[in-house]
Amino acid sequence: MQKIFKNIHENLIVWVIFTSIISYLFPSIFTSYRDYIGYLFGITMLCIGMLLNQEHVALLWKKPHRIFAGTLMQYTIMPLSAFLVSYFLKDKNLKIGIILTGCVPGAMASNLMSALANADVALSVSVTTLSTLISPIVTPSLLYILAGSYVKIKFFNMFFNLAFMVILPVCIGYLIRLKTKEKVERKKDYLSGIAGLAIILIVALVIGENRNNFGSAHLILLLKLLLINIMGYLGGYIFPGLLKWPAEQKKTLSLEVGMQNAGLGTVLALKYFGTDSAIPPAIYTILCLITASFLVKLWRSIEK
Repeated sequence: MQKIFKNIHENLIVWVIFTSIISYLFPSIFTSYRDYIGYLFGITMLCIGMLLNQEHVALLWKKPHRIFAGTLMQYTIMPLSAFLVSYFLKDKNLKIGIILTGCVPGAMASNLMSALANADVALSVSVTTLSTLISPIVTPSLLYILAGSYVKIKFFNMFFNLAFMVILPVCIGYLIRLKTKEKVERKKDYLSGIAGLAIILIVALVIGENRNNFGSAHLILLLKLLLINIMGYLGGYIFPGLLKWPAEQKKTLSLEVGMQNAGLGTVLALKYFGTDSAIPPAIYTILCLITASFLVKLWRSIEK
């Protein structure tokens, strides 16, 4: 069983693509649990809280300047890129979905990619943690600013929902880790696999819900999301370079900024804006995993 969960974690992109194909062919397998999607994401955050390393959390207080700078890049480069790319899009639902994709915090998968790229994993985990913890305030605020003219943003409802789905389970998970550190360490593969499995099921649900909506129009959507993704990678690499950061930290911020927690975006879209708005973050979940894998391989080939 441990090998299965470890395989899910290490081959997340393969499982996401595989289950997305199954969901497209047999949507009823996954659409039946639509009402439980918030709980699925809460389970993901609980596992992530249990996997947080005390040393990484301590960096939030010991060396905050680069962590704050990275988080600022996360919440400026991606929202602005998403807003600009979606500006001339006529479909309001897709436009909101794209903007939402840019306004969520960084993806936990960026931590794994940073490790594979020989980047600064401690910085990656710290930036992801901080951007996630402040997301209940920042994400609704950015949505209100960038998409408030297109759709009504239920700010306080979204704030409390994010706090319940993100902050509460992460904090509970971290407290469990502090109390049972050795047991948690032995179960790391299980926890990583469960978190990955929840994300896989969320993406599969969205694919199943929208199987009849995928068509040629979504090629343009895919290109727009790819452009946002590339802008995130470039911005996350160039700005630390201007600040004279080491190469390892430039790679870290490139991955951190370009990879979004689109699973969270998918959950929020389904809850507040409808299934059409959930298409962009669901696609981005798959897209950023693929592009990050290629980026890591590129860096590693250059370093040889």
